[in-house]
Amino acid sequence: MSHVRSTISNARARWRNQRGAVIVETALAIPILLMVIMGSIEFGFGWEAKSATASGVRTGVLRAASIGDQPETDMRILQSIIGEIGTENVDRIEYVMVFNATGHTDKEAAIAGCAAGAGTTQCALYPTSVLQAVAATADPAAYQAANFDLGGNVTRDGAGDIDGYACTFGKLDTNWCAGSRTVLSDVEIGIAVAYNHEWVTGIIPFDPPVFDDYSISSTFLGSGSSISATGIPPIGGSVAYVSGFTVGSTPFGFTNGSVVDPPAAGAPDILGVFGGKQSTTLELDNLVAGHTEICITFDLHIIGGWESSGAYEDTWRLNIDGTTYVEDSSYSGGNAPGSATGTNTFGYPSGKGDFTIQISQCAPHTGSTADFDFVGDMSAGMPDEGWAISNIQVTTS
Repeated sequence: MSHVRSTISNARARWRNQRGAVIVETALAIPILLMVIMGSIEFGFGWEAKSATASGVRTGVLRAASIGDQPETDMRILQSIIGEIGTENVDRIEYVMVFNATGHTDKEAAIAGCAAGAGTTQCALYPTSVLQAVAATADPAAYQAANFDLGGNVTRDGAGDIDGYACTFGKLDTNWCAGSRTVLSDVEIGIAVAYNHEWVTGIIPFDPPVFDDYSISSTFLGSGSSISATGIPPIGGSVAYVSGFTVGSTPFGFTNGSVVDPPAAGAPDILGVFGGKQSTTLELDNLVAGHTEICITFDLHIIGGWESSGAYEDTWRLNIDGTTYVEDSSYSGGNAPGSATGTNTFGYPSGKGDFTIQISQCAPHTGSTADFDFVGDMSAGMPDEGWAISNIQVTTS
């Protein structure tokens, strides 16, 4: 009997010892487990912030490459970056920098030159306060018109030369105003963003990182388009289509026409040349759900000018999903905005003059598909008169 009692007593003692060991091991393991869990949370949020910063730079540089010489360029760049990083995080964006990257082999030095205000880099630097104002504005077009320079003194003479420009003092982009970036030569635009990350759990004992990223646009040509503050979309826009023109082929999504390299040196690759009653349609599908508006920006090139006189009036139209949003019969060599009668920008045989105008148009839209019809209705075709398009970008918002 005593042996049984001894065995039971020993078992109880071992059980108490094992229970104590488990408690001690658990007490040691819990802090380590919590650190792993909280570290994973911090890593996840940090990776998300870094990815959003990189995505914002890429989206901004797409805008820069397609409309880099227009007065609304910087406004749209800022909107794109805010849309990617999120309006709730806009106060963490230390700055967005738009700078002239042409000829810079050391891009980081170019960024440093702009940030230091040393004047070694043409740039526009937008701090947190500007980003907050852009995110908060209810009227993006009005904000852009009031705060960004329109290029000042841009004039064109009969030969198509540019006489000069001046940025207005006190504007946000006074150092390198968007409306005049291509007056001297074609440029590459650099976009740089610095984002101040914040720790979520407070477990990490050192300062949180600053994620900085930058990218460079492809070289673009100045279009000589008329200056406008229209067509600025609200924040949150998503790029649905950017033209990737390859000479000799029909661009993805288009129903007609081939990309050509015009005879004139330095002229941009264009989709066309169309004449007579020719048209082409851009058909988009698989658009991102949740948007309420779709916007398109592109360069319309009128080649050879249009008479727009007599019994037959030449007309050009843009239809979005079957509804006409742009219709104009004034695109003739002597009357159209930006026209330079007698110039031969694209090198085709014509004596009436070529010109280019940028068109930006938004329309209500909610579906997953969209059709953009580019329609010419002319009495003649090439080599007398024609039209073409380039630099196309479509966004939903």
